[in-house]
Amino acid sequence: MDTETSPGVNRKNKRLVPIKSDKRPSLNEKVVFWTILLTLLLCHAVLIMNQRLFPFVDLPYHLSAATIIKYYDQVPAFQHYFQNELSLKANSFHLFFCISPLWDDIETANRIFYLIYIILFPLSILAMIRVAGGQYWFSLLGFVLLYNYNVIWGFTGFTMALPLFFLLFSLIILAMKKQTVLLELWIACLLCALFFMHTIVTVLALGFSLLAQLAGPSVRSAKNWLARLAALSPATALLGYWWSNHSPPSFNAWEQITAYYQNDFVTNWPERILLLYADNYSLFKGWPGQIIGFVGVLVILTPLIHSLISRKRMRPTQCSKPIRRFVILSTIVLLLLCLFAPHGIEPICWYLYPRFSVLCLIITLVLGSLFHQTRLKPVSVILICLIALCFLMLWADFLQDFDRENLSFQSTFLTADPSKRMAGLMYDFLYRASSAYIHFPNYQIVWNRGIATTRLVEYPFMAVSRKTDFQELPMYHEWITRDNPYDGRYRHLEYILIRGTVPEDDLDEFQDFVVIKQSGQWSLYQASQ
Repeated sequence: MDTETSPGVNRKNKRLVPIKSDKRPSLNEKVVFWTILLTLLLCHAVLIMNQRLFPFVDLPYHLSAATIIKYYDQVPAFQHYFQNELSLKANSFHLFFCISPLWDDIETANRIFYLIYIILFPLSILAMIRVAGGQYWFSLLGFVLLYNYNVIWGFTGFTMALPLFFLLFSLIILAMKKQTVLLELWIACLLCALFFMHTIVTVLALGFSLLAQLAGPSVRSAKNWLARLAALSPATALLGYWWSNHSPPSFNAWEQITAYYQNDFVTNWPERILLLYADNYSLFKGWPGQIIGFVGVLVILTPLIHSLISRKRMRPTQCSKPIRRFVILSTIVLLLLCLFAPHGIEPICWYLYPRFSVLCLIITLVLGSLFHQTRLKPVSVILICLIALCFLMLWADFLQDFDRENLSFQSTFLTADPSKRMAGLMYDFLYRASSAYIHFPNYQIVWNRGIATTRLVEYPFMAVSRKTDFQELPMYHEWITRDNPYDGRYRHLEYILIRGTVPEDDLDEFQDFVVIKQSGQWSLYQASQ
């Protein structure tokens, strides 16, 4: 039988020597684990594939970008209002995936995109734990963070970058055990793939690839360093080419970031409390969502906390010291990013630090799994499965209830005339604790291939940009609040889509409009002349 070793005492010479103990899981245990894992994956996959509308904040304008590019030559209105920039683009995987001729329509492609993410995310966590030598049952806790901050905010590139980053992390650990040309080639390929997912994750992955060399056994080997630097070169070249050719001339990142740390960092520090519940708080509005988010964080930290407070000193036996050192350093680096990363600097640093929360927590989960080499007690396994099931049910209710709430929001509710312009005012943009409705006017582009005011054309790194002036297509009024009231910029347009109740202070702006459709919270106003 396969055995491992753990510290013990030899009574004859009173020295610490290895004691044999059976710690490898039985075949039946593996069958049970894979049955549970695949069942959870299947449930989440069915949930995603049956979802009509996703409460992911920025997703609608990503879908509209794909629609504009895919049908650009067929829709004259697109050619009049927008222009495409399809040169080498970072963060463009979701776009090109959705416009692929493999799919019948954009929304089907988008569902398959999220299906791939749903499958890869838990499996990539399992891969990290297995290659590092940790307790694989803890990988099921990864389902707690499946619909993390990046997913809910519709950061499509960052979302798909997460499982790729974890797979890269696994390859780096394998290379620490035995560095080969094939592994370095795979690392180079994944780094290049990450470039098309998200540049920030690519830069982070490049840094971790170097960190592994510093923490690994081959830190003094010039040959291994050359191999790793060669693997990093293609992605580094892509980043350099993209930044030099596509950075807007008016955007000086370093000056803005320096000014932020000099002036705003200290005053914004209290906002970092969001890190305690960032990845699940959207489930419920107010303090219930914050409690659920905090519980999710606590669940992920439990394996590591238990190993630190356990009376018996828990020694990792399958994990070498260099690998353990690398995982510890990675956890520290990601924690520092969460605590000190800037935010509020558009277009690259808007609420940046919560994006790293899921990375930090998952790597911490891997670290905690390294200190639990023995088989878990049945009660621990049952508890882990119940936690994964509980969060599945919570998110299933969240997604399905969103669809039920928007049964009346169909393509027929919007204007079918592509020559007319439709603006959007989302007075009530919240779904539970998520700003899910902010970009819903983009569905006029996605469903009817019409023209709508969209935030899409205001971001310098997007593949679609504005072609007309702000009079012909006004800037989308994204956040309608008391501090940012409607200023009447849409009064000359043909249609206005409204969600919620128009405040009394704004009623004068709608004197020349009449309501032609209304259902629930949704109203469509048409210019009377």
